[in-house]
Amino acid sequence: MELKKYVDYIAKGKGAGDIFYAHSTSKSVRLGCLDGKVFLEEVSSKETSGYGVRVLKEGRTGFSFGNKTDEDSVLQTIDYAMQAAQLGEPLIMELPVNEGKQEEHAKSERDLNDILTNISEIFLSKGIKKFEATAERETSFWQLVNTAGTVVSSSESGYSVVVMPVVSGEGENANYWFSVTNDPEALDLNEIVLRSLNRAYSSLDGKSMSFKGLPVVFDSLEWAELLGFLLDSFSGKNVERQKSHFSGKVGQRVLSEHLSVKLENSHPKVLGKYFFDHEGVSVKPVYLLKEGVFAQPYYDLAAAAEFGKEATGVGRRFSFRTQPVDAPFICHVQVQGLPSLDSLDKYLLVTSLKGIHSGLNAVSGAFSIGADGTLVSGAERVPLSGITLSGNIWDVLNNIIAATPEEEAIPSSSWIVSPLVALDGITVTG
Repeated sequence: MELKKYVDYIAKGKGAGDIFYAHSTSKSVRLGCLDGKVFLEEVSSKETSGYGVRVLKEGRTGFSFGNKTDEDSVLQTIDYAMQAAQLGEPLIMELPVNEGKQEEHAKSERDLNDILTNISEIFLSKGIKKFEATAERETSFWQLVNTAGTVVSSSESGYSVVVMPVVSGEGENANYWFSVTNDPEALDLNEIVLRSLNRAYSSLDGKSMSFKGLPVVFDSLEWAELLGFLLDSFSGKNVERQKSHFSGKVGQRVLSEHLSVKLENSHPKVLGKYFFDHEGVSVKPVYLLKEGVFAQPYYDLAAAAEFGKEATGVGRRFSFRTQPVDAPFICHVQVQGLPSLDSLDKYLLVTSLKGIHSGLNAVSGAFSIGADGTLVSGAERVPLSGITLSGNIWDVLNNIIAATPEEEAIPSSSWIVSPLVALDGITVTG
């Protein structure tokens, strides 16, 4: 799709704007297993393409989208966006000027059926007779062109594997693990299966118990889910509108001095590179939190224009059908100066969370959420289920007492790169 001539059409209509084109393909295969008998559940292929048009005219913004690429259809979509701009909220927004490409392609190829066959053999060899496993290959491409002269594009391809075993004791319990990679030949399928089994067994036939003063460690997936939910507190629009716990606190120590949070444009553990956001803004590494001190919020173009700030490179389009929202690509959580988890006599490892979106107020910090997991005491493991975690998350993040030396990268609403940490100050009730 030739975008340049269409942004010229926007300019001729005495407006500014951008066109975001996206194209993706995917193929996935899912296997199931019941009573030790493996069967094919689903094979699916999908291809999606389309474009979103944003028009800035007379200080107002309009948006429309389409997936028909003939000239009449594209021009009609632009006209719809221009009409929508007449009703848009007043906002003077300056478009960036940038040019470049970012590419991250698969380093190897691997048959999806081969991956799943190997996973099935591993599960069956361990006596697991009930499970699901999915393998997927996806390619994606996007390009942004605007009336200021920006032409940026991105293409990437990769594989993902998700496994969910069901383990048995007095009852049954299921949990999952997954991996995302651009080098499927290097996938450690044994490790993926082991992680899923450890999580499933962690709360099998679990007890409901209460504890005081017990450190809490969220496993990687739950920690990424929690951090992804809290990341919105660093959003410039929330901070400026007094809808964040950090409003009015730039330059103040707000969390543990051992904790820093940095936005990145790439990381060795992350699939993909993000040198430009979906608005054409350069993504530059920047600290949101530096050794517990709130350094700055992040801003997309709209928030930067509204509050007179510089855009941070967080404009994300999760589909060509939507306008950009402020959502960082990579959030790197750094923890320094603390002992390892091995130094703790005992702690609660949380391997499942329930009701995080309804049970946690990110402004006040108050939370009460359901959880399952295991009590770790030396070599002993005690499964726990049906417990409730409560407290104030901002107070808890001022009481980080230990951390793993290794970091893991988990794709959530943003990529979260972080070690596991032990948190003090959470009440655990059964």
